[in-house]
Amino acid sequence: MMGRRLQVEDHLRHFSHHPLDDDELALVTDAIHPSRIQQAIVLSGSHRAAFLCEKGKLFILLAQDGNGQASTRLRSIPGRQISHIAVRSARMHNPALISGAVALVLESDPRTVVSFDSWRPMIAWLADKETKHNPTHSVTFAAPIVKLTSKFAALDEAGTVHVWGEKKTVQPPDPPDEDEAFQEAWNRHVLFDDPIQQWPSRLPEVLDYTPRSLPLPPIKKLATGGCYNVGVSRSGQLFVWGYRSDKWPEIAAVNQMSGVEFKEAVIMTDTGRRLPIVDAAAGRAHVVALAADGSLWSAGDGLNGQLGIGTRQFGLCTGNRTTDIAANDTGEEFAVYWQKVDTAGILGDGGRREAVFCEGDHTLIVVRNNTA
Repeated sequence: MMGRRLQVEDHLRHFSHHPLDDDELALVTDAIHPSRIQQAIVLSGSHRAAFLCEKGKLFILLAQDGNGQASTRLRSIPGRQISHIAVRSARMHNPALISGAVALVLESDPRTVVSFDSWRPMIAWLADKETKHNPTHSVTFAAPIVKLTSKFAALDEAGTVHVWGEKKTVQPPDPPDEDEAFQEAWNRHVLFDDPIQQWPSRLPEVLDYTPRSLPLPPIKKLATGGCYNVGVSRSGQLFVWGYRSDKWPEIAAVNQMSGVEFKEAVIMTDTGRRLPIVDAAAGRAHVVALAADGSLWSAGDGLNGQLGIGTRQFGLCTGNRTTDIAANDTGEEFAVYWQKVDTAGILGDGGRREAVFCEGDHTLIVVRNNTA
């Protein structure tokens, strides 16, 4: 799971479902200047977070219990320099896996992606120890990788998007120690943040690491989210893809992940003019697009205000075209079609929109002040 890192005047801010607290952030910034941090990754259990810094250096924030007292330290991982790293949570019920599978690209070999089913063998491999584990999978692409995302999607220098990491049909059996008592403990952990005293001895989920290229024109912007993924082509086309289902409302423009052809998501103005897109982002179940004229457009789940359109209800339908609000856990706050974001009401008229980011049910808009 990726965490959104925000640098404000040399301070580090972080939000996610389980954000780092002020003491943990202070520990990180005491050792690493925020301007050096290129990427922040939320982990689980004793491994709270990882930070990829300039010159390919990786740091892990560790929480430890010693003599009945909790302590936190920042560990520097020695070894090879990393240019890109991504995590895919494969088993959240096992901190020993440290958030599951991980993929990375080394600065010394920008065309190759290596994947591991958990972090411990990856760390040993980076350090080049005698006890190192070989990668679970390694693949070399025709062009250097310029972006790697948490959904295990890679964008190469030629503009091709490669995806991998789907769950295989046959999975390891559930452990015998996963019982009702653990389920109760897990519920208390989710509801009240009570610590888990003993975790089931789970094995990693088995993933398919064989990559495939998506049927897209050359892409310049790539973002992956929970339900949806977005790409912006070099010519300003917008594409949205994910997994379609008739059981809940979906963005009308989404392409089926396994499709052999992707259709462009066209956004039109009230006057019928097609808008070229310069940036796009995907959250848990919503997407936001920035047009060349500075207008912002959103679609998907808006229950928490992430669409930027205020309180608005839509008549939602299930697969048989009948309204069934009870079947939709987000009520009617879901925009199937593109909605124009009220940027004047949110941002005022003094800034130029330059980029958008989404994380979970949050939307961030980068604005340049024209009066400066």
